[in-house]
Amino acid sequence: MTVIWMILKTAGIVLLVILGLLLAALLAVLFVPVRYRADGSWREELTASAAITWLLHLVSIRIAYEKELSVRVSVCGIRIKTEKKAEPSGSGQHGTSASAPESAAASAPEPASASESEPAAKPDVGTIPGAMPETAPEAQAAGGQENPKASDTAKAPEPGKDPEVSKDKQRFSFDALKKRLAAAWRKLQGSLQNIRGTAKRLYRQFIYYKAIWDREETQQAFHLASAQLCRTLRHVLPRRINVRAAVGTGDPASTGQVLAVQGILYPWLGDKVQIVPDFEERRFEGEFHLKGQLMAGVVGFYALRLMLDKNVRRLIGILRGRTADKEDHNGRKQGQ
Repeated sequence: MTVIWMILKTAGIVLLVILGLLLAALLAVLFVPVRYRADGSWREELTASAAITWLLHLVSIRIAYEKELSVRVSVCGIRIKTEKKAEPSGSGQHGTSASAPESAAASAPEPASASESEPAAKPDVGTIPGAMPETAPEAQAAGGQENPKASDTAKAPEPGKDPEVSKDKQRFSFDALKKRLAAAWRKLQGSLQNIRGTAKRLYRQFIYYKAIWDREETQQAFHLASAQLCRTLRHVLPRRINVRAAVGTGDPASTGQVLAVQGILYPWLGDKVQIVPDFEERRFEGEFHLKGQLMAGVVGFYALRLMLDKNVRRLIGILRGRTADKEDHNGRKQGQ
């Protein structure tokens, strides 16, 4: 009996330890903040670095960019992943440009032979057997006098053509044109009917969703959702931001406009963004630093509070079509 009791006691202690570890891990995931920071500068080239850490650097992700992007993931100080992505260098482009003339020379067609390039000589009329060269007097006589046989031949109808057949062809082409116009008109009528049906359907949907929007519970759900979203953004966004930049556009007027924009945004930005103007030269240099943190438990609390609200759940049910309100609305539409 004592042995059984000791075994049960040991098993209970082990289970309690396991449950305690699981509870501690859950609480750590929910309430230990994930910290992040980023630094960067721009002076002729961009250099930036970022780090995401959790639980006293137990898990860390580091990202750096200086002519190439590198990512390093560490757990308990042990590097488990390192990845580098280099930018495409210009050597490939130079190689391509160097090989371009060679490929162009290889693909260029060979010069044609002398026999192919020279145009074919026109045959001499005198060399063609049976050809009678026309003398100048005969050509003038032909140009000055009309040939009665030729005029009679032009006036006479050509053999094989019947005037009635040409009229039938014209009538056939006119009938085909009428059929095409009728088909086009029917197609246009069908398109207009489709457009009218689509417009009616969109109008019914607009009326339906407008009726949903005008409900009091929808307005309450919207206000709650917007409030929770604003709180989540305030929790997630960086708490410290410092930006320093030297800006010069080369034109004193446009540089002054940049300063005017900073003055307009000063109530929201404050001293977080500092701009040093350069009214003489065209340049853009600067650096930034930001730092923040977030807790999964806080974000989950805002989301859970939103999902447990009865107005939000009712609105989701209406949009999914699972409530009796939408069924009654569809029944009224079918009755109309």
